[in-house]
Amino acid sequence: MRSLIAIITGLWSFVVGMGVTFLNALRRPVTFQYPERYYVPLEGFRGRPALVLNPDTGEPKCTACQLCAKACPLGIITLEVGQREDKKRFPVRWDLDFGRCMVCNLCVEACPFDALVMSPEYEFSESRPEDLTYSLERLKLPQEGFDASHLDGTVTRVTFGGDGK
Repeated sequence: MRSLIAIITGLWSFVVGMGVTFLNALRRPVTFQYPERYYVPLEGFRGRPALVLNPDTGEPKCTACQLCAKACPLGIITLEVGQREDKKRFPVRWDLDFGRCMVCNLCVEACPFDALVMSPEYEFSESRPEDLTYSLERLKLPQEGFDASHLDGTVTRVTFGGDGK
């Protein structure tokens, strides 16, 4: 008798499972084919840390206060500080080892000058780990945005707000 109940229970589980599969097969898919369609991230998406440029000078807003480096729990941000003739500090070298970054946003929150933001980019694959170390030039956030090209030849323009956010 127990084996008969086990067989009936197993068949019922199979029928219920196939019913769920059949119903989901009739639904419209919620995913899309990535290279053919580009995903534009929502507001607040955390990509990689990026330096915001001053719209007047085109230079980073960073004053090299090093609060971002101190706030980083992994210590992956390194800065070399220079000083202009008008006594203002600026970053000579600003390196970020994104291969170790956990995208916690603490460096952005620590910046008192809004010179650092999380970019909406999400394509970071590299063939060599040392290519994931971003220098000052590579960290600059383009104010005009960037073009995301697709395999089908179309191009999507991803732009940022005036303040880099």
